Amino acid sequence: MKSDLNFALTRRKAFTLIELLVVIAIIAVLVAILLPAVQQAREAARKSTCKNNLKQIGLALHNYLDTHQKFPPAYIQYHNTSSVDTTSGVGQGLEFGGGEGNWAWGAMILPFVEQQQTYEKLDITNNRLSAYFSSTNPIYNNILRKPISVFICPSDDHKKIHDNNLAGHSTANMADSSNNPNALQTSAGYAVAISNYVVMNNSDRAVVISGSDGTNAGSSVMANGVFVPNISRNLADLVDGVSNIMFAAERPYSVQCRFNTGNGTVLSFAANVFGVAGSKSDSPAWGNRRIYKVVGSGAWGINPEIFADSAAAETVVSRALGSSHQGGIQVLMGDGAVRFISENIENLTTSSGSGASYLQPVDSTLEYIISINDGHQVGAF
Repeated sequence: MKSDLNFALTRRKAFTLIELLVVIAIIAVLVAILLPAVQQAREAARKSTCKNNLKQIGLALHNYLDTHQKFPPAYIQYHNTSSVDTTSGVGQGLEFGGGEGNWAWGAMILPFVEQQQTYEKLDITNNRLSAYFSSTNPIYNNILRKPISVFICPSDDHKKIHDNNLAGHSTANMADSSNNPNALQTSAGYAVAISNYVVMNNSDRAVVISGSDGTNAGSSVMANGVFVPNISRNLADLVDGVSNIMFAAERPYSVQCRFNTGNGTVLSFAANVFGVAGSKSDSPAWGNRRIYKVVGSGAWGINPEIFADSAAAETVVSRALGSSHQGGIQVLMGDGAVRFISENIENLTTSSGSGASYLQPVDSTLEYIISINDGHQVGAF
């Protein structure tokens, strides 16, 4: 009898199959309950870091203003006047030195985001960006390809260096008709570090100004945002007041889109830190995809997602504002405040038309906060 009792007790030391399944079910339920909370906490931390990045960029832009009495231009165009038609003015400023790369605002604020040593090595005053395009150049390998954390949104968990093998993500083939909006020059493919942040150029399509007076060839049209190629705005230019004007916003490496045929991932061609392509023939001088590598505009909205097919999607999302945050993007206002804007914010711009029709009336909330002189005090949005 005693041995039978000991045998029974010994057997009871193990779980039965039913008990094991119950324990597993309980653990699964707890994981299902806790995992979303953990993921939300992690995203909240990433979003906070992204917000801090934009604040640092805002501080850097104002430190640049304090130092130079003006904000940096969107990027610097290098003019080659040999092909200018002196009678009509066509071509003025539209020649960029035979494909030379050009430094942009990100490179100009490096000393103010704790990158003084990098800035000194680049020596942007005396060297063009394209001078470093060589697979054996130490500046290209150790600086241009090195991600800078303040320009990276941690929620965008994709590559931190543009892919040299993907159309649109290398520096190859950036001619005017090219579908390579991320290129930095026309003759070779060199991948550089990405930036998830762009400065604001225009309430409608981005405008590439050309003449020394800030106008396009043969017109008096000018971008109505803060950051324009070759033009450095100062506080007096910001008529609506810095607290009412958007300085910078987000753009991710890739986004999820809905197509007529189903869902898919589309490369959105995140910006880059250092500069833009230098190619000829920007005619007309607006809407060219090259400028979108350092600036944003209102024409394409925020997180656009419904398209006929992936090709149509890439045309749009490569220029649109967007982020990996749920429901919208974070933006830097001129007073240094960082605000979250819904992807459903009122936006009446269109991506159709050409020439001056890209500069349509400023008549919606997103346009109001991009334009520097529309006369609207938006308040809450």
